[in-house]
Amino acid sequence: MAQARLPRVNSAVAALLRIAGDLRGLPRPSFKARLAADLSKNVAAVRRRTVATPYLMIRDAARAINFYKEAFGAEELMRMADSSGHIAHAEIKIGSAPIMIADEDPGNFNLSPDSLGGSSAFIHLYVDNIDAFAERAERGGAKILEPPSDRPYGDRGAKFADPFGHVWMVATHMYDVAPQQLKADWDRAVKAELAAAAKPEGYYSITPYLQVNGAARFIDFLKAAFGADEVMRVNDRDGSILHAQMKIEGSAVELADANEQFKPNLTAIWLFVGDVDGVYERALKAGATPIHPPMDQDYGNREGSVRDPFGNHWYIATPLPSAAPWPRELRSVTPYLHPKGASKLIDFLKEAFDAEEVARHADERGAVLHAQIRIGDSIIAMGEAHVPYQPMPPALHLYVPDVDSTYRSALRAGAKSMYAPRDESYGDRSSGVTDPFGNVWYIATHKRVEIPRMPNQRQSALESEPATEASAAIMPFMYFESAETAADFYKKVFRARELHREVEADGHVSHVQIAIGNTNVMLCGATAAHFEEGVAKGHVRTPHQLGGTPLHLYVHVPDVDDAFQRAIDGGSRMVNPIKDEDWGDRCCGVQDPFGHIWYIATPLGQVRR
Repeated sequence: MAQARLPRVNSAVAALLRIAGDLRGLPRPSFKARLAADLSKNVAAVRRRTVATPYLMIRDAARAINFYKEAFGAEELMRMADSSGHIAHAEIKIGSAPIMIADEDPGNFNLSPDSLGGSSAFIHLYVDNIDAFAERAERGGAKILEPPSDRPYGDRGAKFADPFGHVWMVATHMYDVAPQQLKADWDRAVKAELAAAAKPEGYYSITPYLQVNGAARFIDFLKAAFGADEVMRVNDRDGSILHAQMKIEGSAVELADANEQFKPNLTAIWLFVGDVDGVYERALKAGATPIHPPMDQDYGNREGSVRDPFGNHWYIATPLPSAAPWPRELRSVTPYLHPKGASKLIDFLKEAFDAEEVARHADERGAVLHAQIRIGDSIIAMGEAHVPYQPMPPALHLYVPDVDSTYRSALRAGAKSMYAPRDESYGDRSSGVTDPFGNVWYIATHKRVEIPRMPNQRQSALESEPATEASAAIMPFMYFESAETAADFYKKVFRARELHREVEADGHVSHVQIAIGNTNVMLCGATAAHFEEGVAKGHVRTPHQLGGTPLHLYVHVPDVDDAFQRAIDGGSRMVNPIKDEDWGDRCCGVQDPFGHIWYIATPLGQVRR
């Protein structure tokens, strides 16, 4: 076979082909290595054209450079110092990140955090291994402000303070998060923060409210069956319970005796516990009847169900080790609804309460077998009514950022009003609606903290004084070496009432809440160890530690002369003598034995001469 002839090409193309042949195999490895070395030497010049570089002004920059080397693994690139050692400019590199450093020079407006009293800017740094970096930083003398933790935007990060006043946010990037997901997560976090500010401490967005015949017996059942803790109880004059709050596995349950206005409302609750079998047996011993015994379910729970003596259903559950994690908003006490028309109820919740659908499982006909709907920081579960699970419309306490707006949204979505938003004496602005499925919603926004008083509780003369809105809205939080001793002193001097006391296992009184007139005051007494920890974190200071107090309190009493004498007899020191002031009070000032300053006053029109 004859040898094939090469095709004829244009002379210009032939020239290009010859050049391409000459370039084959280039660049040579030795050239690439030399180029990389040259670029590394000149990285500072390239950086100045392309990168915004942190420039740290530091008092004693030389010591700082040594610290960054030891604690952060920095490499020193250059240093320009005068004969005294003052560093006019230096550069270091941590990983591949360049940082410029100089000694502070107030004459040229270069001020360090020491001179400014802090810094308004942080340094954000990515490293290969944040956990190893944190260990080295702590050994080198950095203060860990936030230990390494996984962040929702794909980083594992931590925060450090160096000895020179600068704060470092250091992270290792673990995975990418789509911008849409980041925005959705951020919006959800903002909503959760707003919701958290709108409810009292100890509550989530949704709390079941059970009305029963025999609330006192119901409380006893909850304690015996589920280990519930009684938080509060408010009795009516006839001994019936107007309102009570229980804690079960960290979640709140509210309850009251049913009456002509509020009929018994059967409720189903999904209850997550650590030991399903043990709790199930305790519930039966406490008087519950079985619905089904504990068994492993194909949806990932071990679950048993009971009916309590009042007719409420309790679905007692714990996730199996092999199950995927449930949403964090699925609380230990979660209402479980059995409506007829679950899909329409879900639509109502979305329109009325801005709810989000977390999960929905339906059969071939579209009937909802199980759904989880998120409202605020809580979840409501539901499944289409079927034998033996028929509708049990509950009453649910719903805390929202804006009760008036949510109330209007609920009415637009088809709810019927029970009562319009109104300010309640216990600190909520509250409203009530019934949705198209018979569920009752007590919609509220919490405005201030106030301990409810039993209707038959006697008022002292001090309480009869009129209270302003401002005085009821603020609760001073005061630190003492002994909260118990302080409480006894204020009871004697100001006729304070004790509302609540927390006692540790060793008998130490850690908190006492008192009321002076219409104002609640929190007294915190920490052990030596607690004080040491709190002082290290910068949030525990007693007046004796400070050498004075930043908190001065002005208190109205029925008889200033009498209160002043009791204060002095109790060990107080006079700050101001008793005198009639031109603003209309007869007033004096004392420093109590614990270092706090009190201005004690009685309006001149009420002074007993």
